Amino acid sequence: MKGSPTSWTKTTLATGRPDNHGAASHRPERRVASVAASRWRRSRRMGMLLAVLIRRVRSIEELGVLFDVVAAQFEPPLPRDRRFDEVVDRWESAQRMSFCIVEGDAIVGGVLAMAFDQVVTIRAIAVPESDRGLGVGRRLVELVELEAMDGPCLMLALGSVDDARGFYDKLGFRGRHSGRSKDLPPLGRLRDRRVASLRAALGDLDSGVAAGAPIEHTEPRAESSP
Repeated sequence: MKGSPTSWTKTTLATGRPDNHGAASHRPERRVASVAASRWRRSRRMGMLLAVLIRRVRSIEELGVLFDVVAAQFEPPLPRDRRFDEVVDRWESAQRMSFCIVEGDAIVGGVLAMAFDQVVTIRAIAVPESDRGLGVGRRLVELVELEAMDGPCLMLALGSVDDARGFYDKLGFRGRHSGRSKDLPPLGRLRDRRVASLRAALGDLDSGVAAGAPIEHTEPRAESSP
């Protein structure tokens, strides 16, 4: 169908390492959360921030680098074919919804996402092995969700995620078979206040946010009727 998104999704989990068959062996959720939180608190006590940052993609050139990093996790690696052209053609949307993991000056992972009408499709996520277990994958999805809520989008959607089903289920995605989706809060004042609260807690997404830092914000309360 003309204008329909190309189907390709891949996730290298932040919550597990690939086994001999390429599937992810998941760690218990509580253990992962505990490890990430304890490392973050320890770095804060020592007066340091985590070296790994997540920030918005800044240019088409960086988008290309991120695509190559993500494509390298496929076997064989994906070439810059129609999938890359699709991302470039939707540059304005992809630039807003895509985030990269930066170590020093190098892009080592991230998430590729873009909007199709009122649906944001997460194309692929890649987290380097050294950064797994710190909540980096979760943070990437949270940032895409935040950007989706700060607009007219009503849903997050995934393609085939057989090897990462548990990861996305824990983030609120639901669906049958291999596809997953997540409904976003309805448009309105409550959603706007939640977006403002999350932005205030996260800081500047263009400069970068600490990858393993838990989000601390106050959820807005629904206003009572007079």
